[in-house]
Amino acid sequence: MSARLSRFRRSTAAAAAVAVALSLAPLTSATAADAPDLADRIASVEPGSAKDGAAAKKSAPQGKKAATRGPAATSDHANGAINRSARIADVNTNQWPNDGTVVRTDVVQDLAAQRLRATVTLKPSAADRFIIAYFGEFSGATCHPRAAIAGGVTTADSAGQFLPGSTNTFAVSRSRSGSTLTLQSAAHSAFRTAEYDCSYVVVADRSSGDPAQLFYAERLTTRWQPAFTIRGGEPLQAARKGKWVSMRLEVRNTSRSAARNVTIRAAGKGLKIKPKSRNLGTIGDRTTKYGVTFKVRVAKKNKSRKLTFTVRGTGARTATKKFTIGVAPKPTKYKSLSGRYFWGFASSSATDTKGWDTQVIWFLNKKWAHFGAPKNGAVPKCRKVTKACKKYTYNRKKGIVRIAGKKAKINSYGFRYQAKKDKRRFYEPVTFPKKGKRFGTDLINQDWRGNCLLTCTAITTNLTLDKAGRFVHGSWSVGSWPGLGSSWATIPPDRRGTYRVIGKGRLELRFADGKRERTRIALLHNALNKPSATSGIVLGTKNFYFQD
Repeated sequence: MSARLSRFRRSTAAAAAVAVALSLAPLTSATAADAPDLADRIASVEPGSAKDGAAAKKSAPQGKKAATRGPAATSDHANGAINRSARIADVNTNQWPNDGTVVRTDVVQDLAAQRLRATVTLKPSAADRFIIAYFGEFSGATCHPRAAIAGGVTTADSAGQFLPGSTNTFAVSRSRSGSTLTLQSAAHSAFRTAEYDCSYVVVADRSSGDPAQLFYAERLTTRWQPAFTIRGGEPLQAARKGKWVSMRLEVRNTSRSAARNVTIRAAGKGLKIKPKSRNLGTIGDRTTKYGVTFKVRVAKKNKSRKLTFTVRGTGARTATKKFTIGVAPKPTKYKSLSGRYFWGFASSSATDTKGWDTQVIWFLNKKWAHFGAPKNGAVPKCRKVTKACKKYTYNRKKGIVRIAGKKAKINSYGFRYQAKKDKRRFYEPVTFPKKGKRFGTDLINQDWRGNCLLTCTAITTNLTLDKAGRFVHGSWSVGSWPGLGSSWATIPPDRRGTYRVIGKGRLELRFADGKRERTRIALLHNALNKPSATSGIVLGTKNFYFQD
């Protein structure tokens, strides 16, 4: 079989077509004598070509390329794509036989069901043939096959195969009712994510494998269904007892189809909600409705409750988003500050040259407070007053701390303090994780540098820590110089490796390139004033936080 197949290598798509046909029915010795002539006849025409390039030149759906787009395919279904389909009825008669077996074929890549399907309309007296429907990717006017489903016209034979290659196969069901033949693949995850954007059909003689018909490739058209996402901040939100949590949501239609008669409803047992629902009207394709507000609070006692938002629209996928609503504890006075760690930030203005201006204070014992991230994350030693080491006193009764002669009122939610020759900052409590602690969190830090009236750079840094002890630290920056009308972007390679909390609040990062770093790590507190890696992490003085 491979020797005969090699005679068709001069046309990739033709070779794929014949490969499937031959896998269903071996050639006879008589066919081998005829094959060279046939190969010469078909070599000048690309079987997977669009007629005069017409189908390939048609505009692709918005946001799509004509060829592979990689991981974006996954989001097509998540963003509302239901299927991709085409009707194939234009026969290529340019140096190809046409016995009229197939009148037309309707092909579908069903993203929801994860299947390929071909519905073939046959002429009343169809001969003993194989039908092979190819799904592929356009490059110019050529449809390069990536998968094929095949079946017999008069026999129960069927097969499915990923291309190129001949070993990666999948099951195909076949059924016929009168002049309609239906071929359908078994469900496969690849058919939800694959970037097929073209399809064509080959009809082959069952006994010889000779092509009997070739249809020009057609572009697959994507059908969209409105789909929503809901964003509303951290998954846990709270307010003091009897107070309302003000929630400001964003509802986005991620599909390429407008959503009409959109409503959002809030529900939760043991919660008081105002209002219960809102009408959002029409949300255009890939459009966000901002400022969708609700007020919610726990009705009785202090037990946290679950809140669910549900978004619906005419013909749209229903979307839900869950939050936990709690009662924030009252602020309390610390019995002692010894061992406590605080992270602080200063407000920025138009005259500043950076966004986040952060600092940390560690009350080492009952006498010394250390400012700034300690070297290598180790416990610092303070024996005399320096730039980093300051003496402090704490009045437990009044909740007053005096650092380097300057006092501040402090409670379990933090304090405001301005050191000498420094900005006034709000310091909030953060907590050291225990030795060996692992996290499952995905955080972000968004910052800027420069004088943005002249030139500045926006920097986004992502930090991912997983339960297996792995981390990814990635960033990118975008800059501009309005006066010169120029802009730039930088995307350095991700830094990744493994992490380990080697001591209370001390983190070791081992990078894939062999480098090692140690730093101080602390957990930000959530709305219930409890340490939570979901809310955020401080590495050194840099904060990484949750962003919906």
